[in-house]
Amino acid sequence: MMKILNRIKAASAALRGVDLSVAQLDQIIDLGDFGKPTPSGVSVSESNGARCATAYACINILSRDKSALPLKLYERKAGGGRAEVTQHPVAQWIKRPNPLMTSTIYRRRGWASVHTYGNDYSEIVRDGLGGLTTWPLNAERMRVRVTDGVKTFEYTPTGEIQPRKLTSDQVLHNFGLSFDGFSGVSPIRWNMDAFGSTIALNEYGASYFTSPQPKTILTHPTGFDTEDDKTEFVNSWNKQFMGKRGLATVAVLPRGMDVAQTLKIPNNEAQFMETQRWNKEVLAQVFLVPLHRLNGLDRATFSNIEHQALEYLQYTLMPDLVSMEQAIEAAFLTPDERTQYYVKHNVDALLRGDFKTRMEGLSIAVHGGMNTVNEARARLDLESVPGGDESLVPLNLGPLSTMTGEPKAEPEEEEDEDQVQENMAAGLTPAEVRGSIGRRDTTQRYAGPIESVYARILQQDAKAIRAVSPQVLSRTAESFAEWLGKYTQAQNEKVAAALKPQFLALAVDIASQSALEIGLDTAGDVAQSVDDYATIAARNWGRSTTNQLSIVALKAEQAGENVAEAIEDRLVNWEDGGAGRSRSERWGQREAFLLSNITSRETFSANGYGLVWVTFGRSCPFCSAMRGKRVTKGQQFLGKTDFNPSGAKGPLKIKRNLMNPPLHKGCNCMLVPG
Repeated sequence: MMKILNRIKAASAALRGVDLSVAQLDQIIDLGDFGKPTPSGVSVSESNGARCATAYACINILSRDKSALPLKLYERKAGGGRAEVTQHPVAQWIKRPNPLMTSTIYRRRGWASVHTYGNDYSEIVRDGLGGLTTWPLNAERMRVRVTDGVKTFEYTPTGEIQPRKLTSDQVLHNFGLSFDGFSGVSPIRWNMDAFGSTIALNEYGASYFTSPQPKTILTHPTGFDTEDDKTEFVNSWNKQFMGKRGLATVAVLPRGMDVAQTLKIPNNEAQFMETQRWNKEVLAQVFLVPLHRLNGLDRATFSNIEHQALEYLQYTLMPDLVSMEQAIEAAFLTPDERTQYYVKHNVDALLRGDFKTRMEGLSIAVHGGMNTVNEARARLDLESVPGGDESLVPLNLGPLSTMTGEPKAEPEEEEDEDQVQENMAAGLTPAEVRGSIGRRDTTQRYAGPIESVYARILQQDAKAIRAVSPQVLSRTAESFAEWLGKYTQAQNEKVAAALKPQFLALAVDIASQSALEIGLDTAGDVAQSVDDYATIAARNWGRSTTNQLSIVALKAEQAGENVAEAIEDRLVNWEDGGAGRSRSERWGQREAFLLSNITSRETFSANGYGLVWVTFGRSCPFCSAMRGKRVTKGQQFLGKTDFNPSGAKGPLKIKRNLMNPPLHKGCNCMLVPG
């Protein structure tokens, strides 16, 4: 109570002279975590309730189990089934909700908030090009209001009084049990009597060992000479027999003192352990966690645990998982998109124990002619197969006679092993080669998400150009070039903002791997370098767009051709790539490997290392000529030149001082410290 009074006094002193409205005072009071008293005499809040061992275990179990399940975006196929989507902004958000959190960590934190406070809130940041980022908000400092059918949020950041007002489009809101349909209730506050009983029992158990042992009534026939003597004796007695060591300590009484009575109630008589077990079961019921997950195996057998695990998935996890899936779809997908796409957790990992039974049932249904192959595949959310709509009968269980689908060709493997040997022949050690392979594979994994960002940027540019070009081109190609230059320059900031999250994630991973290769535990901060790089990349994209389309328009005008059609042809070629790769694929691949090698070069050079060029795959004559080339810190690999090594069909024009790979389009060469 004194702590609460002190907090109120401190707040009063801090707010003295501040002009606050009644609504703001209500907000401050709501933010105070004072807890509420219970019949057990203990005040309960989310803070002390979640610190109960059973409550913490339940919250931890539920959060870990739900966040560990794969979450993916799927597209509904016209013929039934589904196909995973990887290039949609929502799919990219699922993989990396923000640059500082992985998907699992982000969702684990969110579920912990739901099971503690009843709600989880995240602020949505949209980059203007379809990209999504979400940042968690403290559920304790959020208020939900519904006025005239409109749901709004008021969030008060830590250390501030005035709340920020957010709309539904700005907040991803996931919540548990609700009685109004707009926000969830805290399971701890809603069941505070049960939590109060548990906290009181824990406090009793702790006080049992902090009180003097043995608990006795002592008599002294002659009495103490003074009150100070009595106080000194009591303090000495408490000091000697306080805590658990007092249970095994022999008491030696002063002369003339007798033991009148010993008061010691055995815990089993007080049913201490039984009460603890009962409280554990009550809190498990609050969170719908089966007791075997809390190591309560008193009545458990091997067979019933398997069924309990299935019920745990069906009745505890699934309702919350579906709720989160629908919250994501409502926040990120348009009404039209929701008819085409959906978000779903993959719970197969939790059904492995029952997988055989499911497969046997489907097999019987197919072989008995009750279901077709495609109907069975639809139950598993798998895409239909050609010829799978025919029913099979027991007399003919061979391959489907009308199947026309051709097997897909196996992907052609890169000849890395030969390249490893050639790199080692050029003077590299096995450890250096392995390190560069790891960074190359990491870079390749990030190339796809970066390509998807460039695809969104290209889509935005093409939409703007198609909308304006007929009016602009009605004058001259020069006027189109002037407009395009202004447009791309105005877009530079948006493009950079869209690229930064993926660039930062790649640079952080590469910097960490590079640091480990040279024996460092931590890598340097790459945030500023990534900011600068994204700005330059955005500017280069805009200049390339302007220069290429301006030349196309000018040539078409000079040749007397339709300028708008010429520009449209180039846009289509950029989007689908024609016979080759699309523009977004080329840029994504190049920027991923360029940023990766710049990050490695800066990490190695900052620690005094030189650099060595490493090649992979079927290296072209240009890359093969660079294999094993070493430079000292700050030295360039090639200057501005026409590079024409042996075996090349013609020279490669190097337009800048080459400090690191890539050497040309499609190059996946890497650096190692030398």
